Amino acid sequence: MKSKLILLQLFYFIIAFSGKVQAQEVMTLSGKAFYLKETYINYDVPIKIDTLELNKFKVYLLQSLEKDPIQKKVFKTKENNNFQFTFKKKLLKRYKYLEFHSSRLSSNHIIKLDTLSQSNFSVIVEKIPVTVLVAKPIIYLYPEKEQTVQLTLDFKGELLNTYPKYDNGWTVKASPDGKLIDTKDGRAHEYLFWDGTYNFSKEHYDYKSGFYVKRKEYIPFLESKLSYIGLTEREANDFISYWLPELNKNEISFIHFRINDNIDNTAFISCVPKFNTHLRVYMEFKSVSKKSIGALPETKLPKIERKGSVLVEWGGAEIRNDLLTP
Repeated sequence: MKSKLILLQLFYFIIAFSGKVQAQEVMTLSGKAFYLKETYINYDVPIKIDTLELNKFKVYLLQSLEKDPIQKKVFKTKENNNFQFTFKKKLLKRYKYLEFHSSRLSSNHIIKLDTLSQSNFSVIVEKIPVTVLVAKPIIYLYPEKEQTVQLTLDFKGELLNTYPKYDNGWTVKASPDGKLIDTKDGRAHEYLFWDGTYNFSKEHYDYKSGFYVKRKEYIPFLESKLSYIGLTEREANDFISYWLPELNKNEISFIHFRINDNIDNTAFISCVPKFNTHLRVYMEFKSVSKKSIGALPETKLPKIERKGSVLVEWGGAEIRNDLLTP
């Protein structure tokens, strides 16, 4: 009887020890994943930061932070932001980091495993493509004779600022020399101003051509290209006066022009009466290194002939996302 009792105690000890060893041999991590969506009102300070649930992400164990490290996928989420996965602790001898990766955002968040103080935690993915400011598009109107013009703007993004105030459109008395009179208050204007934010897709920045311009070349480059496209000296001077301080922050800039494409089909303008010629110039640029020069061929710019009544618009955006090409 005594021997049976000893055997029974030994059995329970083995079971308990086995469970303890098994518990020590695996690691279970769980929690929720989020991302930050940043909207910028200028080039450095976000106007709004939203914390949103991140779904459709993957989790990897990484051996190192070097380029193309050895990795092991341990989890793939579906339609929610919850995660829970278990892996053997012996893997920690080989893998030192945990990576949360979102293909949709082209973003990731990396955690050093030995810094985790608890098994349940939240992850915030911060580095994502940001909503950019479509900066200072201004519109000039040159009718063939003095007339009242009704202009409407259909912008797919969020309209932020307008002057004169946009109220389901602008109504102005326009003269052939470009002078505009707001019919609401009789105030004179040189142009119509608007700006707004829009979250362009990653494909928007898949440039096939452009220009690599050094700081000392910004002025002659812009004077030459804007004149070729069809802007007058007055319009080009306004353009350069606005964008030169931003360009001068960069030693070298990659510059890409969009001409008459409704800012990649996000901003549509209609006029009553209709204008014969539309000349809409949108410039995107970002700082690049010397080794980037020549990565893409130069853009063959169109030369727009100004015929009859003419509508001119220019605007642009500085692209500060490291994930964008080139």
